[in-house]
Amino acid sequence: MTEPGSDAGNPAADDVIGNAQELEPVPERSRNQLAKIEAESRGVDLRLQKIVGYGALALMLVQLLVANFVFLKYAGAKGWADLPTGAIQAWLAATVVQVIGVVLVIARCVFPSGGR
Repeated sequence: MTEPGSDAGNPAADDVIGNAQELEPVPERSRNQLAKIEAESRGVDLRLQKIVGYGALALMLVQLLVANFVFLKYAGAKGWADLPTGAIQAWLAATVVQVIGVVLVIARCVFPSGGR
């Protein structure tokens, strides 16, 4: 009696092994085509990563310039001496959060943890 899970005497397993031996290796031309397709895919990925990275950086810089401009106008209108501490803290916190957030998004997009 054969053990469960063994393929001894199993005609289906013999057919699979026989068919596998009959398979021809992949021609060199097909390998070259696959390598070319992978290289093109990597190039497209790199271009998209550059667009996302530089686009996010540009948007962050515009946002920071607008936020700083509004804050400076507010501080000038309110008077620098009467500027609430909460306004300064909110401005500084928003600036730091924006910079860290954009850096994290760019880092995860350009350098994904699981590869492609």
